[in-house]
Amino acid sequence: MFTVFSLGVIFRHRLLICFGVYMFPIALGQLNYNYFFDAFPFPARLSLTANSIGLFIIFMANALFHSFGTEYIRSLGIYQTGHRYAIRTLVVANLIPMGLLLVPLRPPLQAFVTAASLLLTTLNILWLFYISVLGFIEKREKYLFITSTLIFVPVLYKTYLGNTPILNYSVVQPIYYLFLFGYLILALFRRELVSRQMTNQQIQSVHQALETLRKTEIEQIGRNLHDQLGNTLASALGYLNLREPNVTTAQELIREAIGETRVLSHNLVRDDLRPLDEKLEDLIERFNDFSAIASCITISRKVNSGSCQP
Repeated sequence: MFTVFSLGVIFRHRLLICFGVYMFPIALGQLNYNYFFDAFPFPARLSLTANSIGLFIIFMANALFHSFGTEYIRSLGIYQTGHRYAIRTLVVANLIPMGLLLVPLRPPLQAFVTAASLLLTTLNILWLFYISVLGFIEKREKYLFITSTLIFVPVLYKTYLGNTPILNYSVVQPIYYLFLFGYLILALFRRELVSRQMTNQQIQSVHQALETLRKTEIEQIGRNLHDQLGNTLASALGYLNLREPNVTTAQELIREAIGETRVLSHNLVRDDLRPLDEKLEDLIERFNDFSAIASCITISRKVNSGSCQP
């Protein structure tokens, strides 16, 4: 129990943590099977005695199992509202008789608690088979179904074999438990390793796709700057040669803008592993030096006009 719980905490494996919690009442059940609680000093005011501690442990095991069962269904990706209501109903149904054993009970209530233990345990076992079948259908997982079958089918067979059904765990020995639970733990670890490997492969594929997209976008931006903006400014240069009286200054500034645009497009296309947002910030800073206002101010200074016209 402590080993499984510790491994779950160390590897952050929620299924193992919940399974370790579930194994706590299983361990108590083994102690009770070996008469550990016979000499335990139970308070006289409680209905909890060496004879009824077994029922208390059964209800506890039924309730704590659902932490593992819930996490298992969630890991399958099919946890729905109906599952939540069914689990809550089973947990509360087991907590009620469990609480009744902590207060004095009259014989009718004691008989009710005993009958409830048989019914609720049977329902819990059926729920375990249900989620194990879900695991097989959804992900072809066999380990939970195999373990639950090998452990609880003999229990149910022994319980309902007699004329008066009474829960009987005597067919399940500690070594049998260790063997089957050991198999279940190894299966959980294998499942975790496979899941992590698949996740790493998906992350690598996404990273490669994003890297390809990044390079494609940068190349596209570079081509647009070079082809479209460069051609536009080159055409503007031809018009300015015909219309502007101060042709030499205008030609010089536009040629500088064209040259700077080509430099910027080359810097964007070049893959220096910088993020795209940094490259665009650098592009904006460089473009500010060649904006309409900055260019107009430069032209005005060179022609000594002192003003800019739109």
